[in-house]
Amino acid sequence: MKSNCKITISAQAWSDYDQIFDLIAQDDLQTAVNFTAKILERINTLHHAPFVGEEDKLNDCRRLVETPYLIYYDMHEQEQSIDVLHIRHGARKPFRRFQPHHT
Repeated sequence: MKSNCKITISAQAWSDYDQIFDLIAQDDLQTAVNFTAKILERINTLHHAPFVGEEDKLNDCRRLVETPYLIYYDMHEQEQSIDVLHIRHGARKPFRRFQPHHT
């Protein structure tokens, strides 16, 4: 994948981002501003280094760390694009993109 690929942030990831901001802002607004800016900066590193995140084989995607959060994303090599799927605190129950089927 070439550098400068297009990055799209899903509605779910924006919702996660807003929740992170709101949670941190309850204690310190400036910390919330600074930390959420770091999350966006980390996502923007994918423009030039899309393989920087580790593989998450269970969810068939990649995962980037901005401690203590995990940023889950899909890479589409042919389209030269990345979709940010979810931003989740690392201490929470793990993200499961594909739910097991119960029969």
